[in-house]
Amino acid sequence: MIKLLACDLDGTLLRGDLSISGRTVRSLKEAMAKGLKFAFATGRMFMSARQFSEAMGLDIPIICCNGSLIKRSSDGEVLYYKTFDSDMGERIVDFLWNNDVIFQSYSKDEMLVPAYSPHVEWYSSRYGVACKVSSNLDDFKAYPPAKIMVIEPPDRIEGVRSAILSEFKEGVKTMRSDVNMMEVMAGESS
Repeated sequence: MIKLLACDLDGTLLRGDLSISGRTVRSLKEAMAKGLKFAFATGRMFMSARQFSEAMGLDIPIICCNGSLIKRSSDGEVLYYKTFDSDMGERIVDFLWNNDVIFQSYSKDEMLVPAYSPHVEWYSSRYGVACKVSSNLDDFKAYPPAKIMVIEPPDRIEGVRSAILSEFKEGVKTMRSDVNMMEVMAGESS
């Protein structure tokens, strides 16, 4: 018997217009009434994922930032939080900054970017996430990130991935989330 269902949002639970069908909501609530535990498991930030649990009327764990952060949807209580240690976070940000890599840093449910761009505007609008823009490298170093998203053209992103894995070895793990996006998390994140 299945005891827990952890479901991704984008491309899985959500339709193309970012809605969830009434049938899906009813089915999940029926299964939960019979004892099934349910959670979201997403690369999104908590505040971006929480809107869907609220719309569905569910109090569930939300596994976000690719497993680096888990919070309860009802009250935002942190159940698990894994960031890069401050030294590793600083080194990765330095590396990306000094190699002119486009990235977004996620820390404490905030997104920090080095410059506003059409991609940042699209991302903020689509996912309902406000961002802070700073051209000061020290701002990025002040808060160890839970996740860093690299945004580069498809012909460059694999080279960036290889360079990150070569430079940081066991301390990081990466995951491609789109043709031009790659997530970078601490190696010990869930």
